[in-house]
Amino acid sequence: MKQLHKKHLIIIWCSVIALSLLSLSGLGATLNGLLGISTMVGAGIISTIGYVAPLDDVKKALLLIFPPAIGTLIFAALTGGSSIAYIANYVLLAMTTSYFIKEIIIYFAVPFTIISAVCILIDPKIIDGADYSYAGAGTKVFLFIVTAILLYVATKRGSHVVEQTEETLHLVQENSKVANGISVNLNANIQKSM
Repeated sequence: MKQLHKKHLIIIWCSVIALSLLSLSGLGATLNGLLGISTMVGAGIISTIGYVAPLDDVKKALLLIFPPAIGTLIFAALTGGSSIAYIANYVLLAMTTSYFIKEIIIYFAVPFTIISAVCILIDPKIIDGADYSYAGAGTKVFLFIVTAILLYVATKRGSHVVEQTEETLHLVQENSKVANGISVNLNANIQKSM
């Protein structure tokens, strides 16, 4: 799990750098541009703290993934709207799935969806960019919800398959012990007969 957390932290920092460069190229060294960059860097720092913190895997995963998600919304609000920033959250959602722990998907997707819906009510360009429409913003959030549900169902199904595989492995190991015992007894009887 530690390797997975590390890979996710690297992806997060690559995303932070990409959104910072987007902000710099689009807005230059303006106040809004610098605020957008500092928001994303701050989110990256919080994720890094989550990575090194002595937490269980679910909390660590959420502390890695949730700050950049909120950071993208703040980034979009400060920079005048960015649909690209919202789309980055699909990557974060995929990261929750890679843990194969259903609770991580739920604990990320449900609050983030609610926050996204509030953002639509406050200012839809946070979700849909400068050329926003309520329909476009709503569609992005709806697709996020559908994607989260599909990933949850796939993870749940995958978890069930993993459980069945573990049960089968345990059964094979038990049968292996029995077969080994029979083999030892048979070998002993052969030696005795000889």
